[in-house]
Amino acid sequence: MSDFPREPGGFRDGGRDRQAPRRNDGRVPPHNLSAEESLLGALLLSRDVVGQVAEMGVLVDHFYKPSHQHIYSAIRGLMAGGHAVDVVTVADELRRNGLLEEIGGAQSLLELQSTTKDSSEFLEHVKVDLFPDEVYVFTPKGKILALPRGATVIDFAYAVHTDIGHRCVAARIDHELIPLSAELANGNQVEIITAPNANPNPAWLNYVKTGRARSKIRQFLKALQQDGSSSLGENMLNQELQVRGVVPSEIPAEVWERVISEAGKKSKREIYADIGLGRSLAAVFAQRLAAHEEVQQTESTVSKPLIIRGTEGMAIQLASCCGPIPGDPIVGLLRKGQGLRIHTHSCRTVRNLRSTEPQDWIHVEWEPDPGQLFETRIRVMAKNVRGVLGRIATSISQSGANIAHVNMDGAKSGFFTEMHFLVQVSGRPHLANLMRGLRRIPDVIRIAREQE
Repeated sequence: MSDFPREPGGFRDGGRDRQAPRRNDGRVPPHNLSAEESLLGALLLSRDVVGQVAEMGVLVDHFYKPSHQHIYSAIRGLMAGGHAVDVVTVADELRRNGLLEEIGGAQSLLELQSTTKDSSEFLEHVKVDLFPDEVYVFTPKGKILALPRGATVIDFAYAVHTDIGHRCVAARIDHELIPLSAELANGNQVEIITAPNANPNPAWLNYVKTGRARSKIRQFLKALQQDGSSSLGENMLNQELQVRGVVPSEIPAEVWERVISEAGKKSKREIYADIGLGRSLAAVFAQRLAAHEEVQQTESTVSKPLIIRGTEGMAIQLASCCGPIPGDPIVGLLRKGQGLRIHTHSCRTVRNLRSTEPQDWIHVEWEPDPGQLFETRIRVMAKNVRGVLGRIATSISQSGANIAHVNMDGAKSGFFTEMHFLVQVSGRPHLANLMRGLRRIPDVIRIAREQE
């Protein structure tokens, strides 16, 4: 089968010089004659690049110069007929159609061929912008992918395969490591680095350009949210059942089936997910389950708080406004469709909303040993002297904490500077130890934990 299908009308398009050809949307392609010459020269030199050009979707009207249009149309016609493509066959094809002289004779074909001494040079010349709204990039094996201008590494990964997109953690462009948010340019060779346990990041939605990438990311995050919400909802429902003296594991299957049917759901998982996302109240379903005579109730127990680790996924999120860490007294805000958001008791959001929306708050506590680091913010006022930032950063590092982000504000007097650190600590005792270390630095004037 031919690599090039013949376009309607073939190359018999008049052959007269005319104004720059326009695309269907009326836009004029860029005037990049050297790129056109390189592409045609590569086609005349070797059949190896024919498939690559076909993958690019290059059409006759993509060429600006009429003579280049005639030559490319002749090449397409030969390929569609299964004929060899070289200077001789293209010249004969143009001669039969009265176009050889218009393109400058066979000598012009020889000159085009000479512009590309090696067909592999074609890959380099593709780096030139042929089309204003598209970029053409290469896989490590030389396959060409067309992407919209502004597309990033993430778009490329999903264009290769959905699983590659889901598992990508880094990338190389032209053999150099680059961030996943980097925009691609014509001719880039892109290699995606994956990890088996990696997952899409919601932040990716801020810089992907293709609909495919955006759709796949959203689908994955929705499924992930569903899983996390289901786990959270199950814990919340079990807590409510225990308050009513019902042992969750002893609820008969037929009782569950009736409750699921009454709720218009397909499974327990859907009920759990609705509870975890705040769409349904755990107390309502606990009451329904306990109301059936088959359920044996024990003596009522004291209400227990919901235990969290901070690693449950999207269903449970630590509020950025107060940055709660283990050891902080906490409370959970359950909003419909948003899951459970954890705040400190001293958070302004808690003070402002707890009195007006008491039904949305639930009692939560930390797991004794979450075994991970949590982000929180501190503000450091220090003398504006040389090396003070380095000394502060060293002290934080020596405490066993990580610095996730830092910015500095110069004080109005110029004698002091205010630094804002986003640090990762294991909990409140760890943070206290970090701050004690900073207070020992002579240039540090004041330290405080801060909230938005």
